[in-house]
Amino acid sequence: MGTKESAGGKNLAALFWSIFEKTGAQVFSVIFQFILARILSAEEFGNLAVLIVFVNLATTFAQNGFSAALIRKQDADDLDYSSVFYCNIGLSALFYAVLFFAAPAISRFYAAPLLQNTLRVLSLMLFADALTYVQNTMLTKQLRFREIFFRSTIATLVSGVAAVIAAKCGWGLWALILQYLLKSVLYCIITCLRVRWKPLLKFSVTRIRGLFGFSIRVLAQSLIANLSTEIRTLLIGKQYSTDSLAYYDRGQSFPKLFGQGFSSAMNAALLPILAPLQNDREALLKQFSHYMSLTAFIYFPLMTGLAGVSESFVAVLLGDKWLQAVPFLTVFCFAQLVQPLNMVMQTLFYAVNRSDITLRLTVFRFAADLVLLLITLRYGALWIAIGCLAGNYLFFAAYCVCSAKYVGYTFAMLLKDLWKPMLSAAACFGAAFAVSLLQLPMLLALVLQISAGAVVYFAMSFLLRDPILFTFLGKLKSKLK
Repeated sequence: MGTKESAGGKNLAALFWSIFEKTGAQVFSVIFQFILARILSAEEFGNLAVLIVFVNLATTFAQNGFSAALIRKQDADDLDYSSVFYCNIGLSALFYAVLFFAAPAISRFYAAPLLQNTLRVLSLMLFADALTYVQNTMLTKQLRFREIFFRSTIATLVSGVAAVIAAKCGWGLWALILQYLLKSVLYCIITCLRVRWKPLLKFSVTRIRGLFGFSIRVLAQSLIANLSTEIRTLLIGKQYSTDSLAYYDRGQSFPKLFGQGFSSAMNAALLPILAPLQNDREALLKQFSHYMSLTAFIYFPLMTGLAGVSESFVAVLLGDKWLQAVPFLTVFCFAQLVQPLNMVMQTLFYAVNRSDITLRLTVFRFAADLVLLLITLRYGALWIAIGCLAGNYLFFAAYCVCSAKYVGYTFAMLLKDLWKPMLSAAACFGAAFAVSLLQLPMLLALVLQISAGAVVYFAMSFLLRDPILFTFLGKLKSKLK
């Protein structure tokens, strides 16, 4: 019993450090985004959004899904890690070359000459990420998220300060490029200095082939998911003005930062926790059910609360020039509401070695998103965002059906895990939105909205006897004693 409790405590601690690592650094990124948004123009953020699409797609190809394969492999050794290391370096060089030579065509397509050199410089991130890919996988497999958190936070703070100084000096788009590139380089340097691992001077095609069967499905899924998300950005940048893209991107960036950060944190922490239980279905579902409830309890109020305060949030933190981003922010808060739940269910399928199902679901999502995009493209950027919301909920419904069919996580279990945080989050949104109707000064309104939303959420959770809240209270009580 003591061993189980100890393991449970270690898993919970690892989960929270994973969340802090992903979302903690994101909080600092958001703060710097607030500052930079007041200094730089909408056009510069619109150009950055286009650049990030191409770098993200290249990164997805270069990383190739090997991390999940290494985490699942219980007997991975230095030859596995070294082979993956050299493979990632080679793929990063290949895709950097692709972006380098494609940069002139991309800049001509968007009629933005500045994109050519900025893309070539920003793409250097590929090498920094490749050098620490294996070390991050090792730390993740060992649940050492605390170490990742501190390194990521230091890199985020230093790069953010440097970007603000550069923006003040008139660097424009180059200030944003500096922020992204410097963060990757600093994280790479700190990790290489602190993690004492060196690749063997060996490369095994057999080991790569053994990992490839699982990783290729993860790669295909990640690539399709990224295309599904990023194709909207590319088309808005071409079809409409750069300013429209900037408002769309700012509206999605804050929910996306927290959504993807939280999702990545849950995915990174849960796979090492669930994978050892793949042959014990009852224990697997019990753990999975607990983490679904935990995800909803933490994440639902963040998104519904942000939707409720969207106007005062933008006015106070970004400035009045960004108020056109408010409708996008509201839509994307509700669109991102189910994103971490999708990722938790994806991790469940990874744990039971059914990445084929997640790949099929991702193809379904891509097809649905493409149809919705074709329908909404002619009506403007806001309707494209609404189409994204519809696509996310279709994807969630499909995951629920497959989870019930293939793993045994039924709709009744899902409803049992989600209904309490769902009602509490709805009350949180209602409280925050009600305060906005009082026509108060924006700063006062924001403070009161956040306070009212938080109080109502925890009060509702207490009245509904949400088990996650009482677990937290119990642990807090024991710590205080």
